[in-house]
Amino acid sequence: MNPITLLGRYFRTTGQLLFQPARFFRAMPLEGGILLPTVFAVATHWLASALSFLWKMPLGKFIQKGISEWTDVAQDISAIDSPGRHVEALPSVDVLTQFKTTVLPWLWGASSVILDPFFTLATLAFASLIMFVGARTLLTPEKPATLQSVTRILCFASAPVLWTIVPVVGWIVAPLMILSTTTIGIREVYRTSNTRAFFVAVFPKLVLVSFSIAGIAVLGWLALRTLAALFGVTWS
Repeated sequence: MNPITLLGRYFRTTGQLLFQPARFFRAMPLEGGILLPTVFAVATHWLASALSFLWKMPLGKFIQKGISEWTDVAQDISAIDSPGRHVEALPSVDVLTQFKTTVLPWLWGASSVILDPFFTLATLAFASLIMFVGARTLLTPEKPATLQSVTRILCFASAPVLWTIVPVVGWIVAPLMILSTTTIGIREVYRTSNTRAFFVAVFPKLVLVSFSIAGIAVLGWLALRTLAALFGVTWS
């Protein structure tokens, strides 16, 4: 198959997922492997990251300029308080300067595009596994959910990430549209209700939030016990 045909299929599939997701998932086969869906998801995420880079760069330069101005003000204040010794008096300014000149341009620059495929693959692997558990737990479909079918749904449901191309508001719209498309996909593929499909779609996020809360609780408990030991407080 020549590149032009592949490109045409890609844009037809993307257009259908963006504007007619129910129709697409209703006809999507549960079998067929995960290679092509994964390639579709990685390519779509990379395309969104590359195109959004065009408006992220001006925004990054604006933020960099703000940090630069703040750093200059901090240096001036330090010079007034301690003439000739502002560098020693305010070492954090050097850190901010280094961050401004090296780290920030990289974070807002090509790193997001270069690392995006790896981040996409890791996210898909985690979300597919957790969502598979959620689907087997929460759904009672005519055909039991399989890891392959769940992965296919997630890969194709990532198409709305292209909304991130829209400056600023795209980062709000895209996650909502991905969640909506994933819910529709689960509903159509497994012939279930919107409510059940929604909870399966958000199941990975619920698990992630639960682990985060548990981690914070454990760290808080350890910190409390450490402070109690330092000040000689006993537990009754």
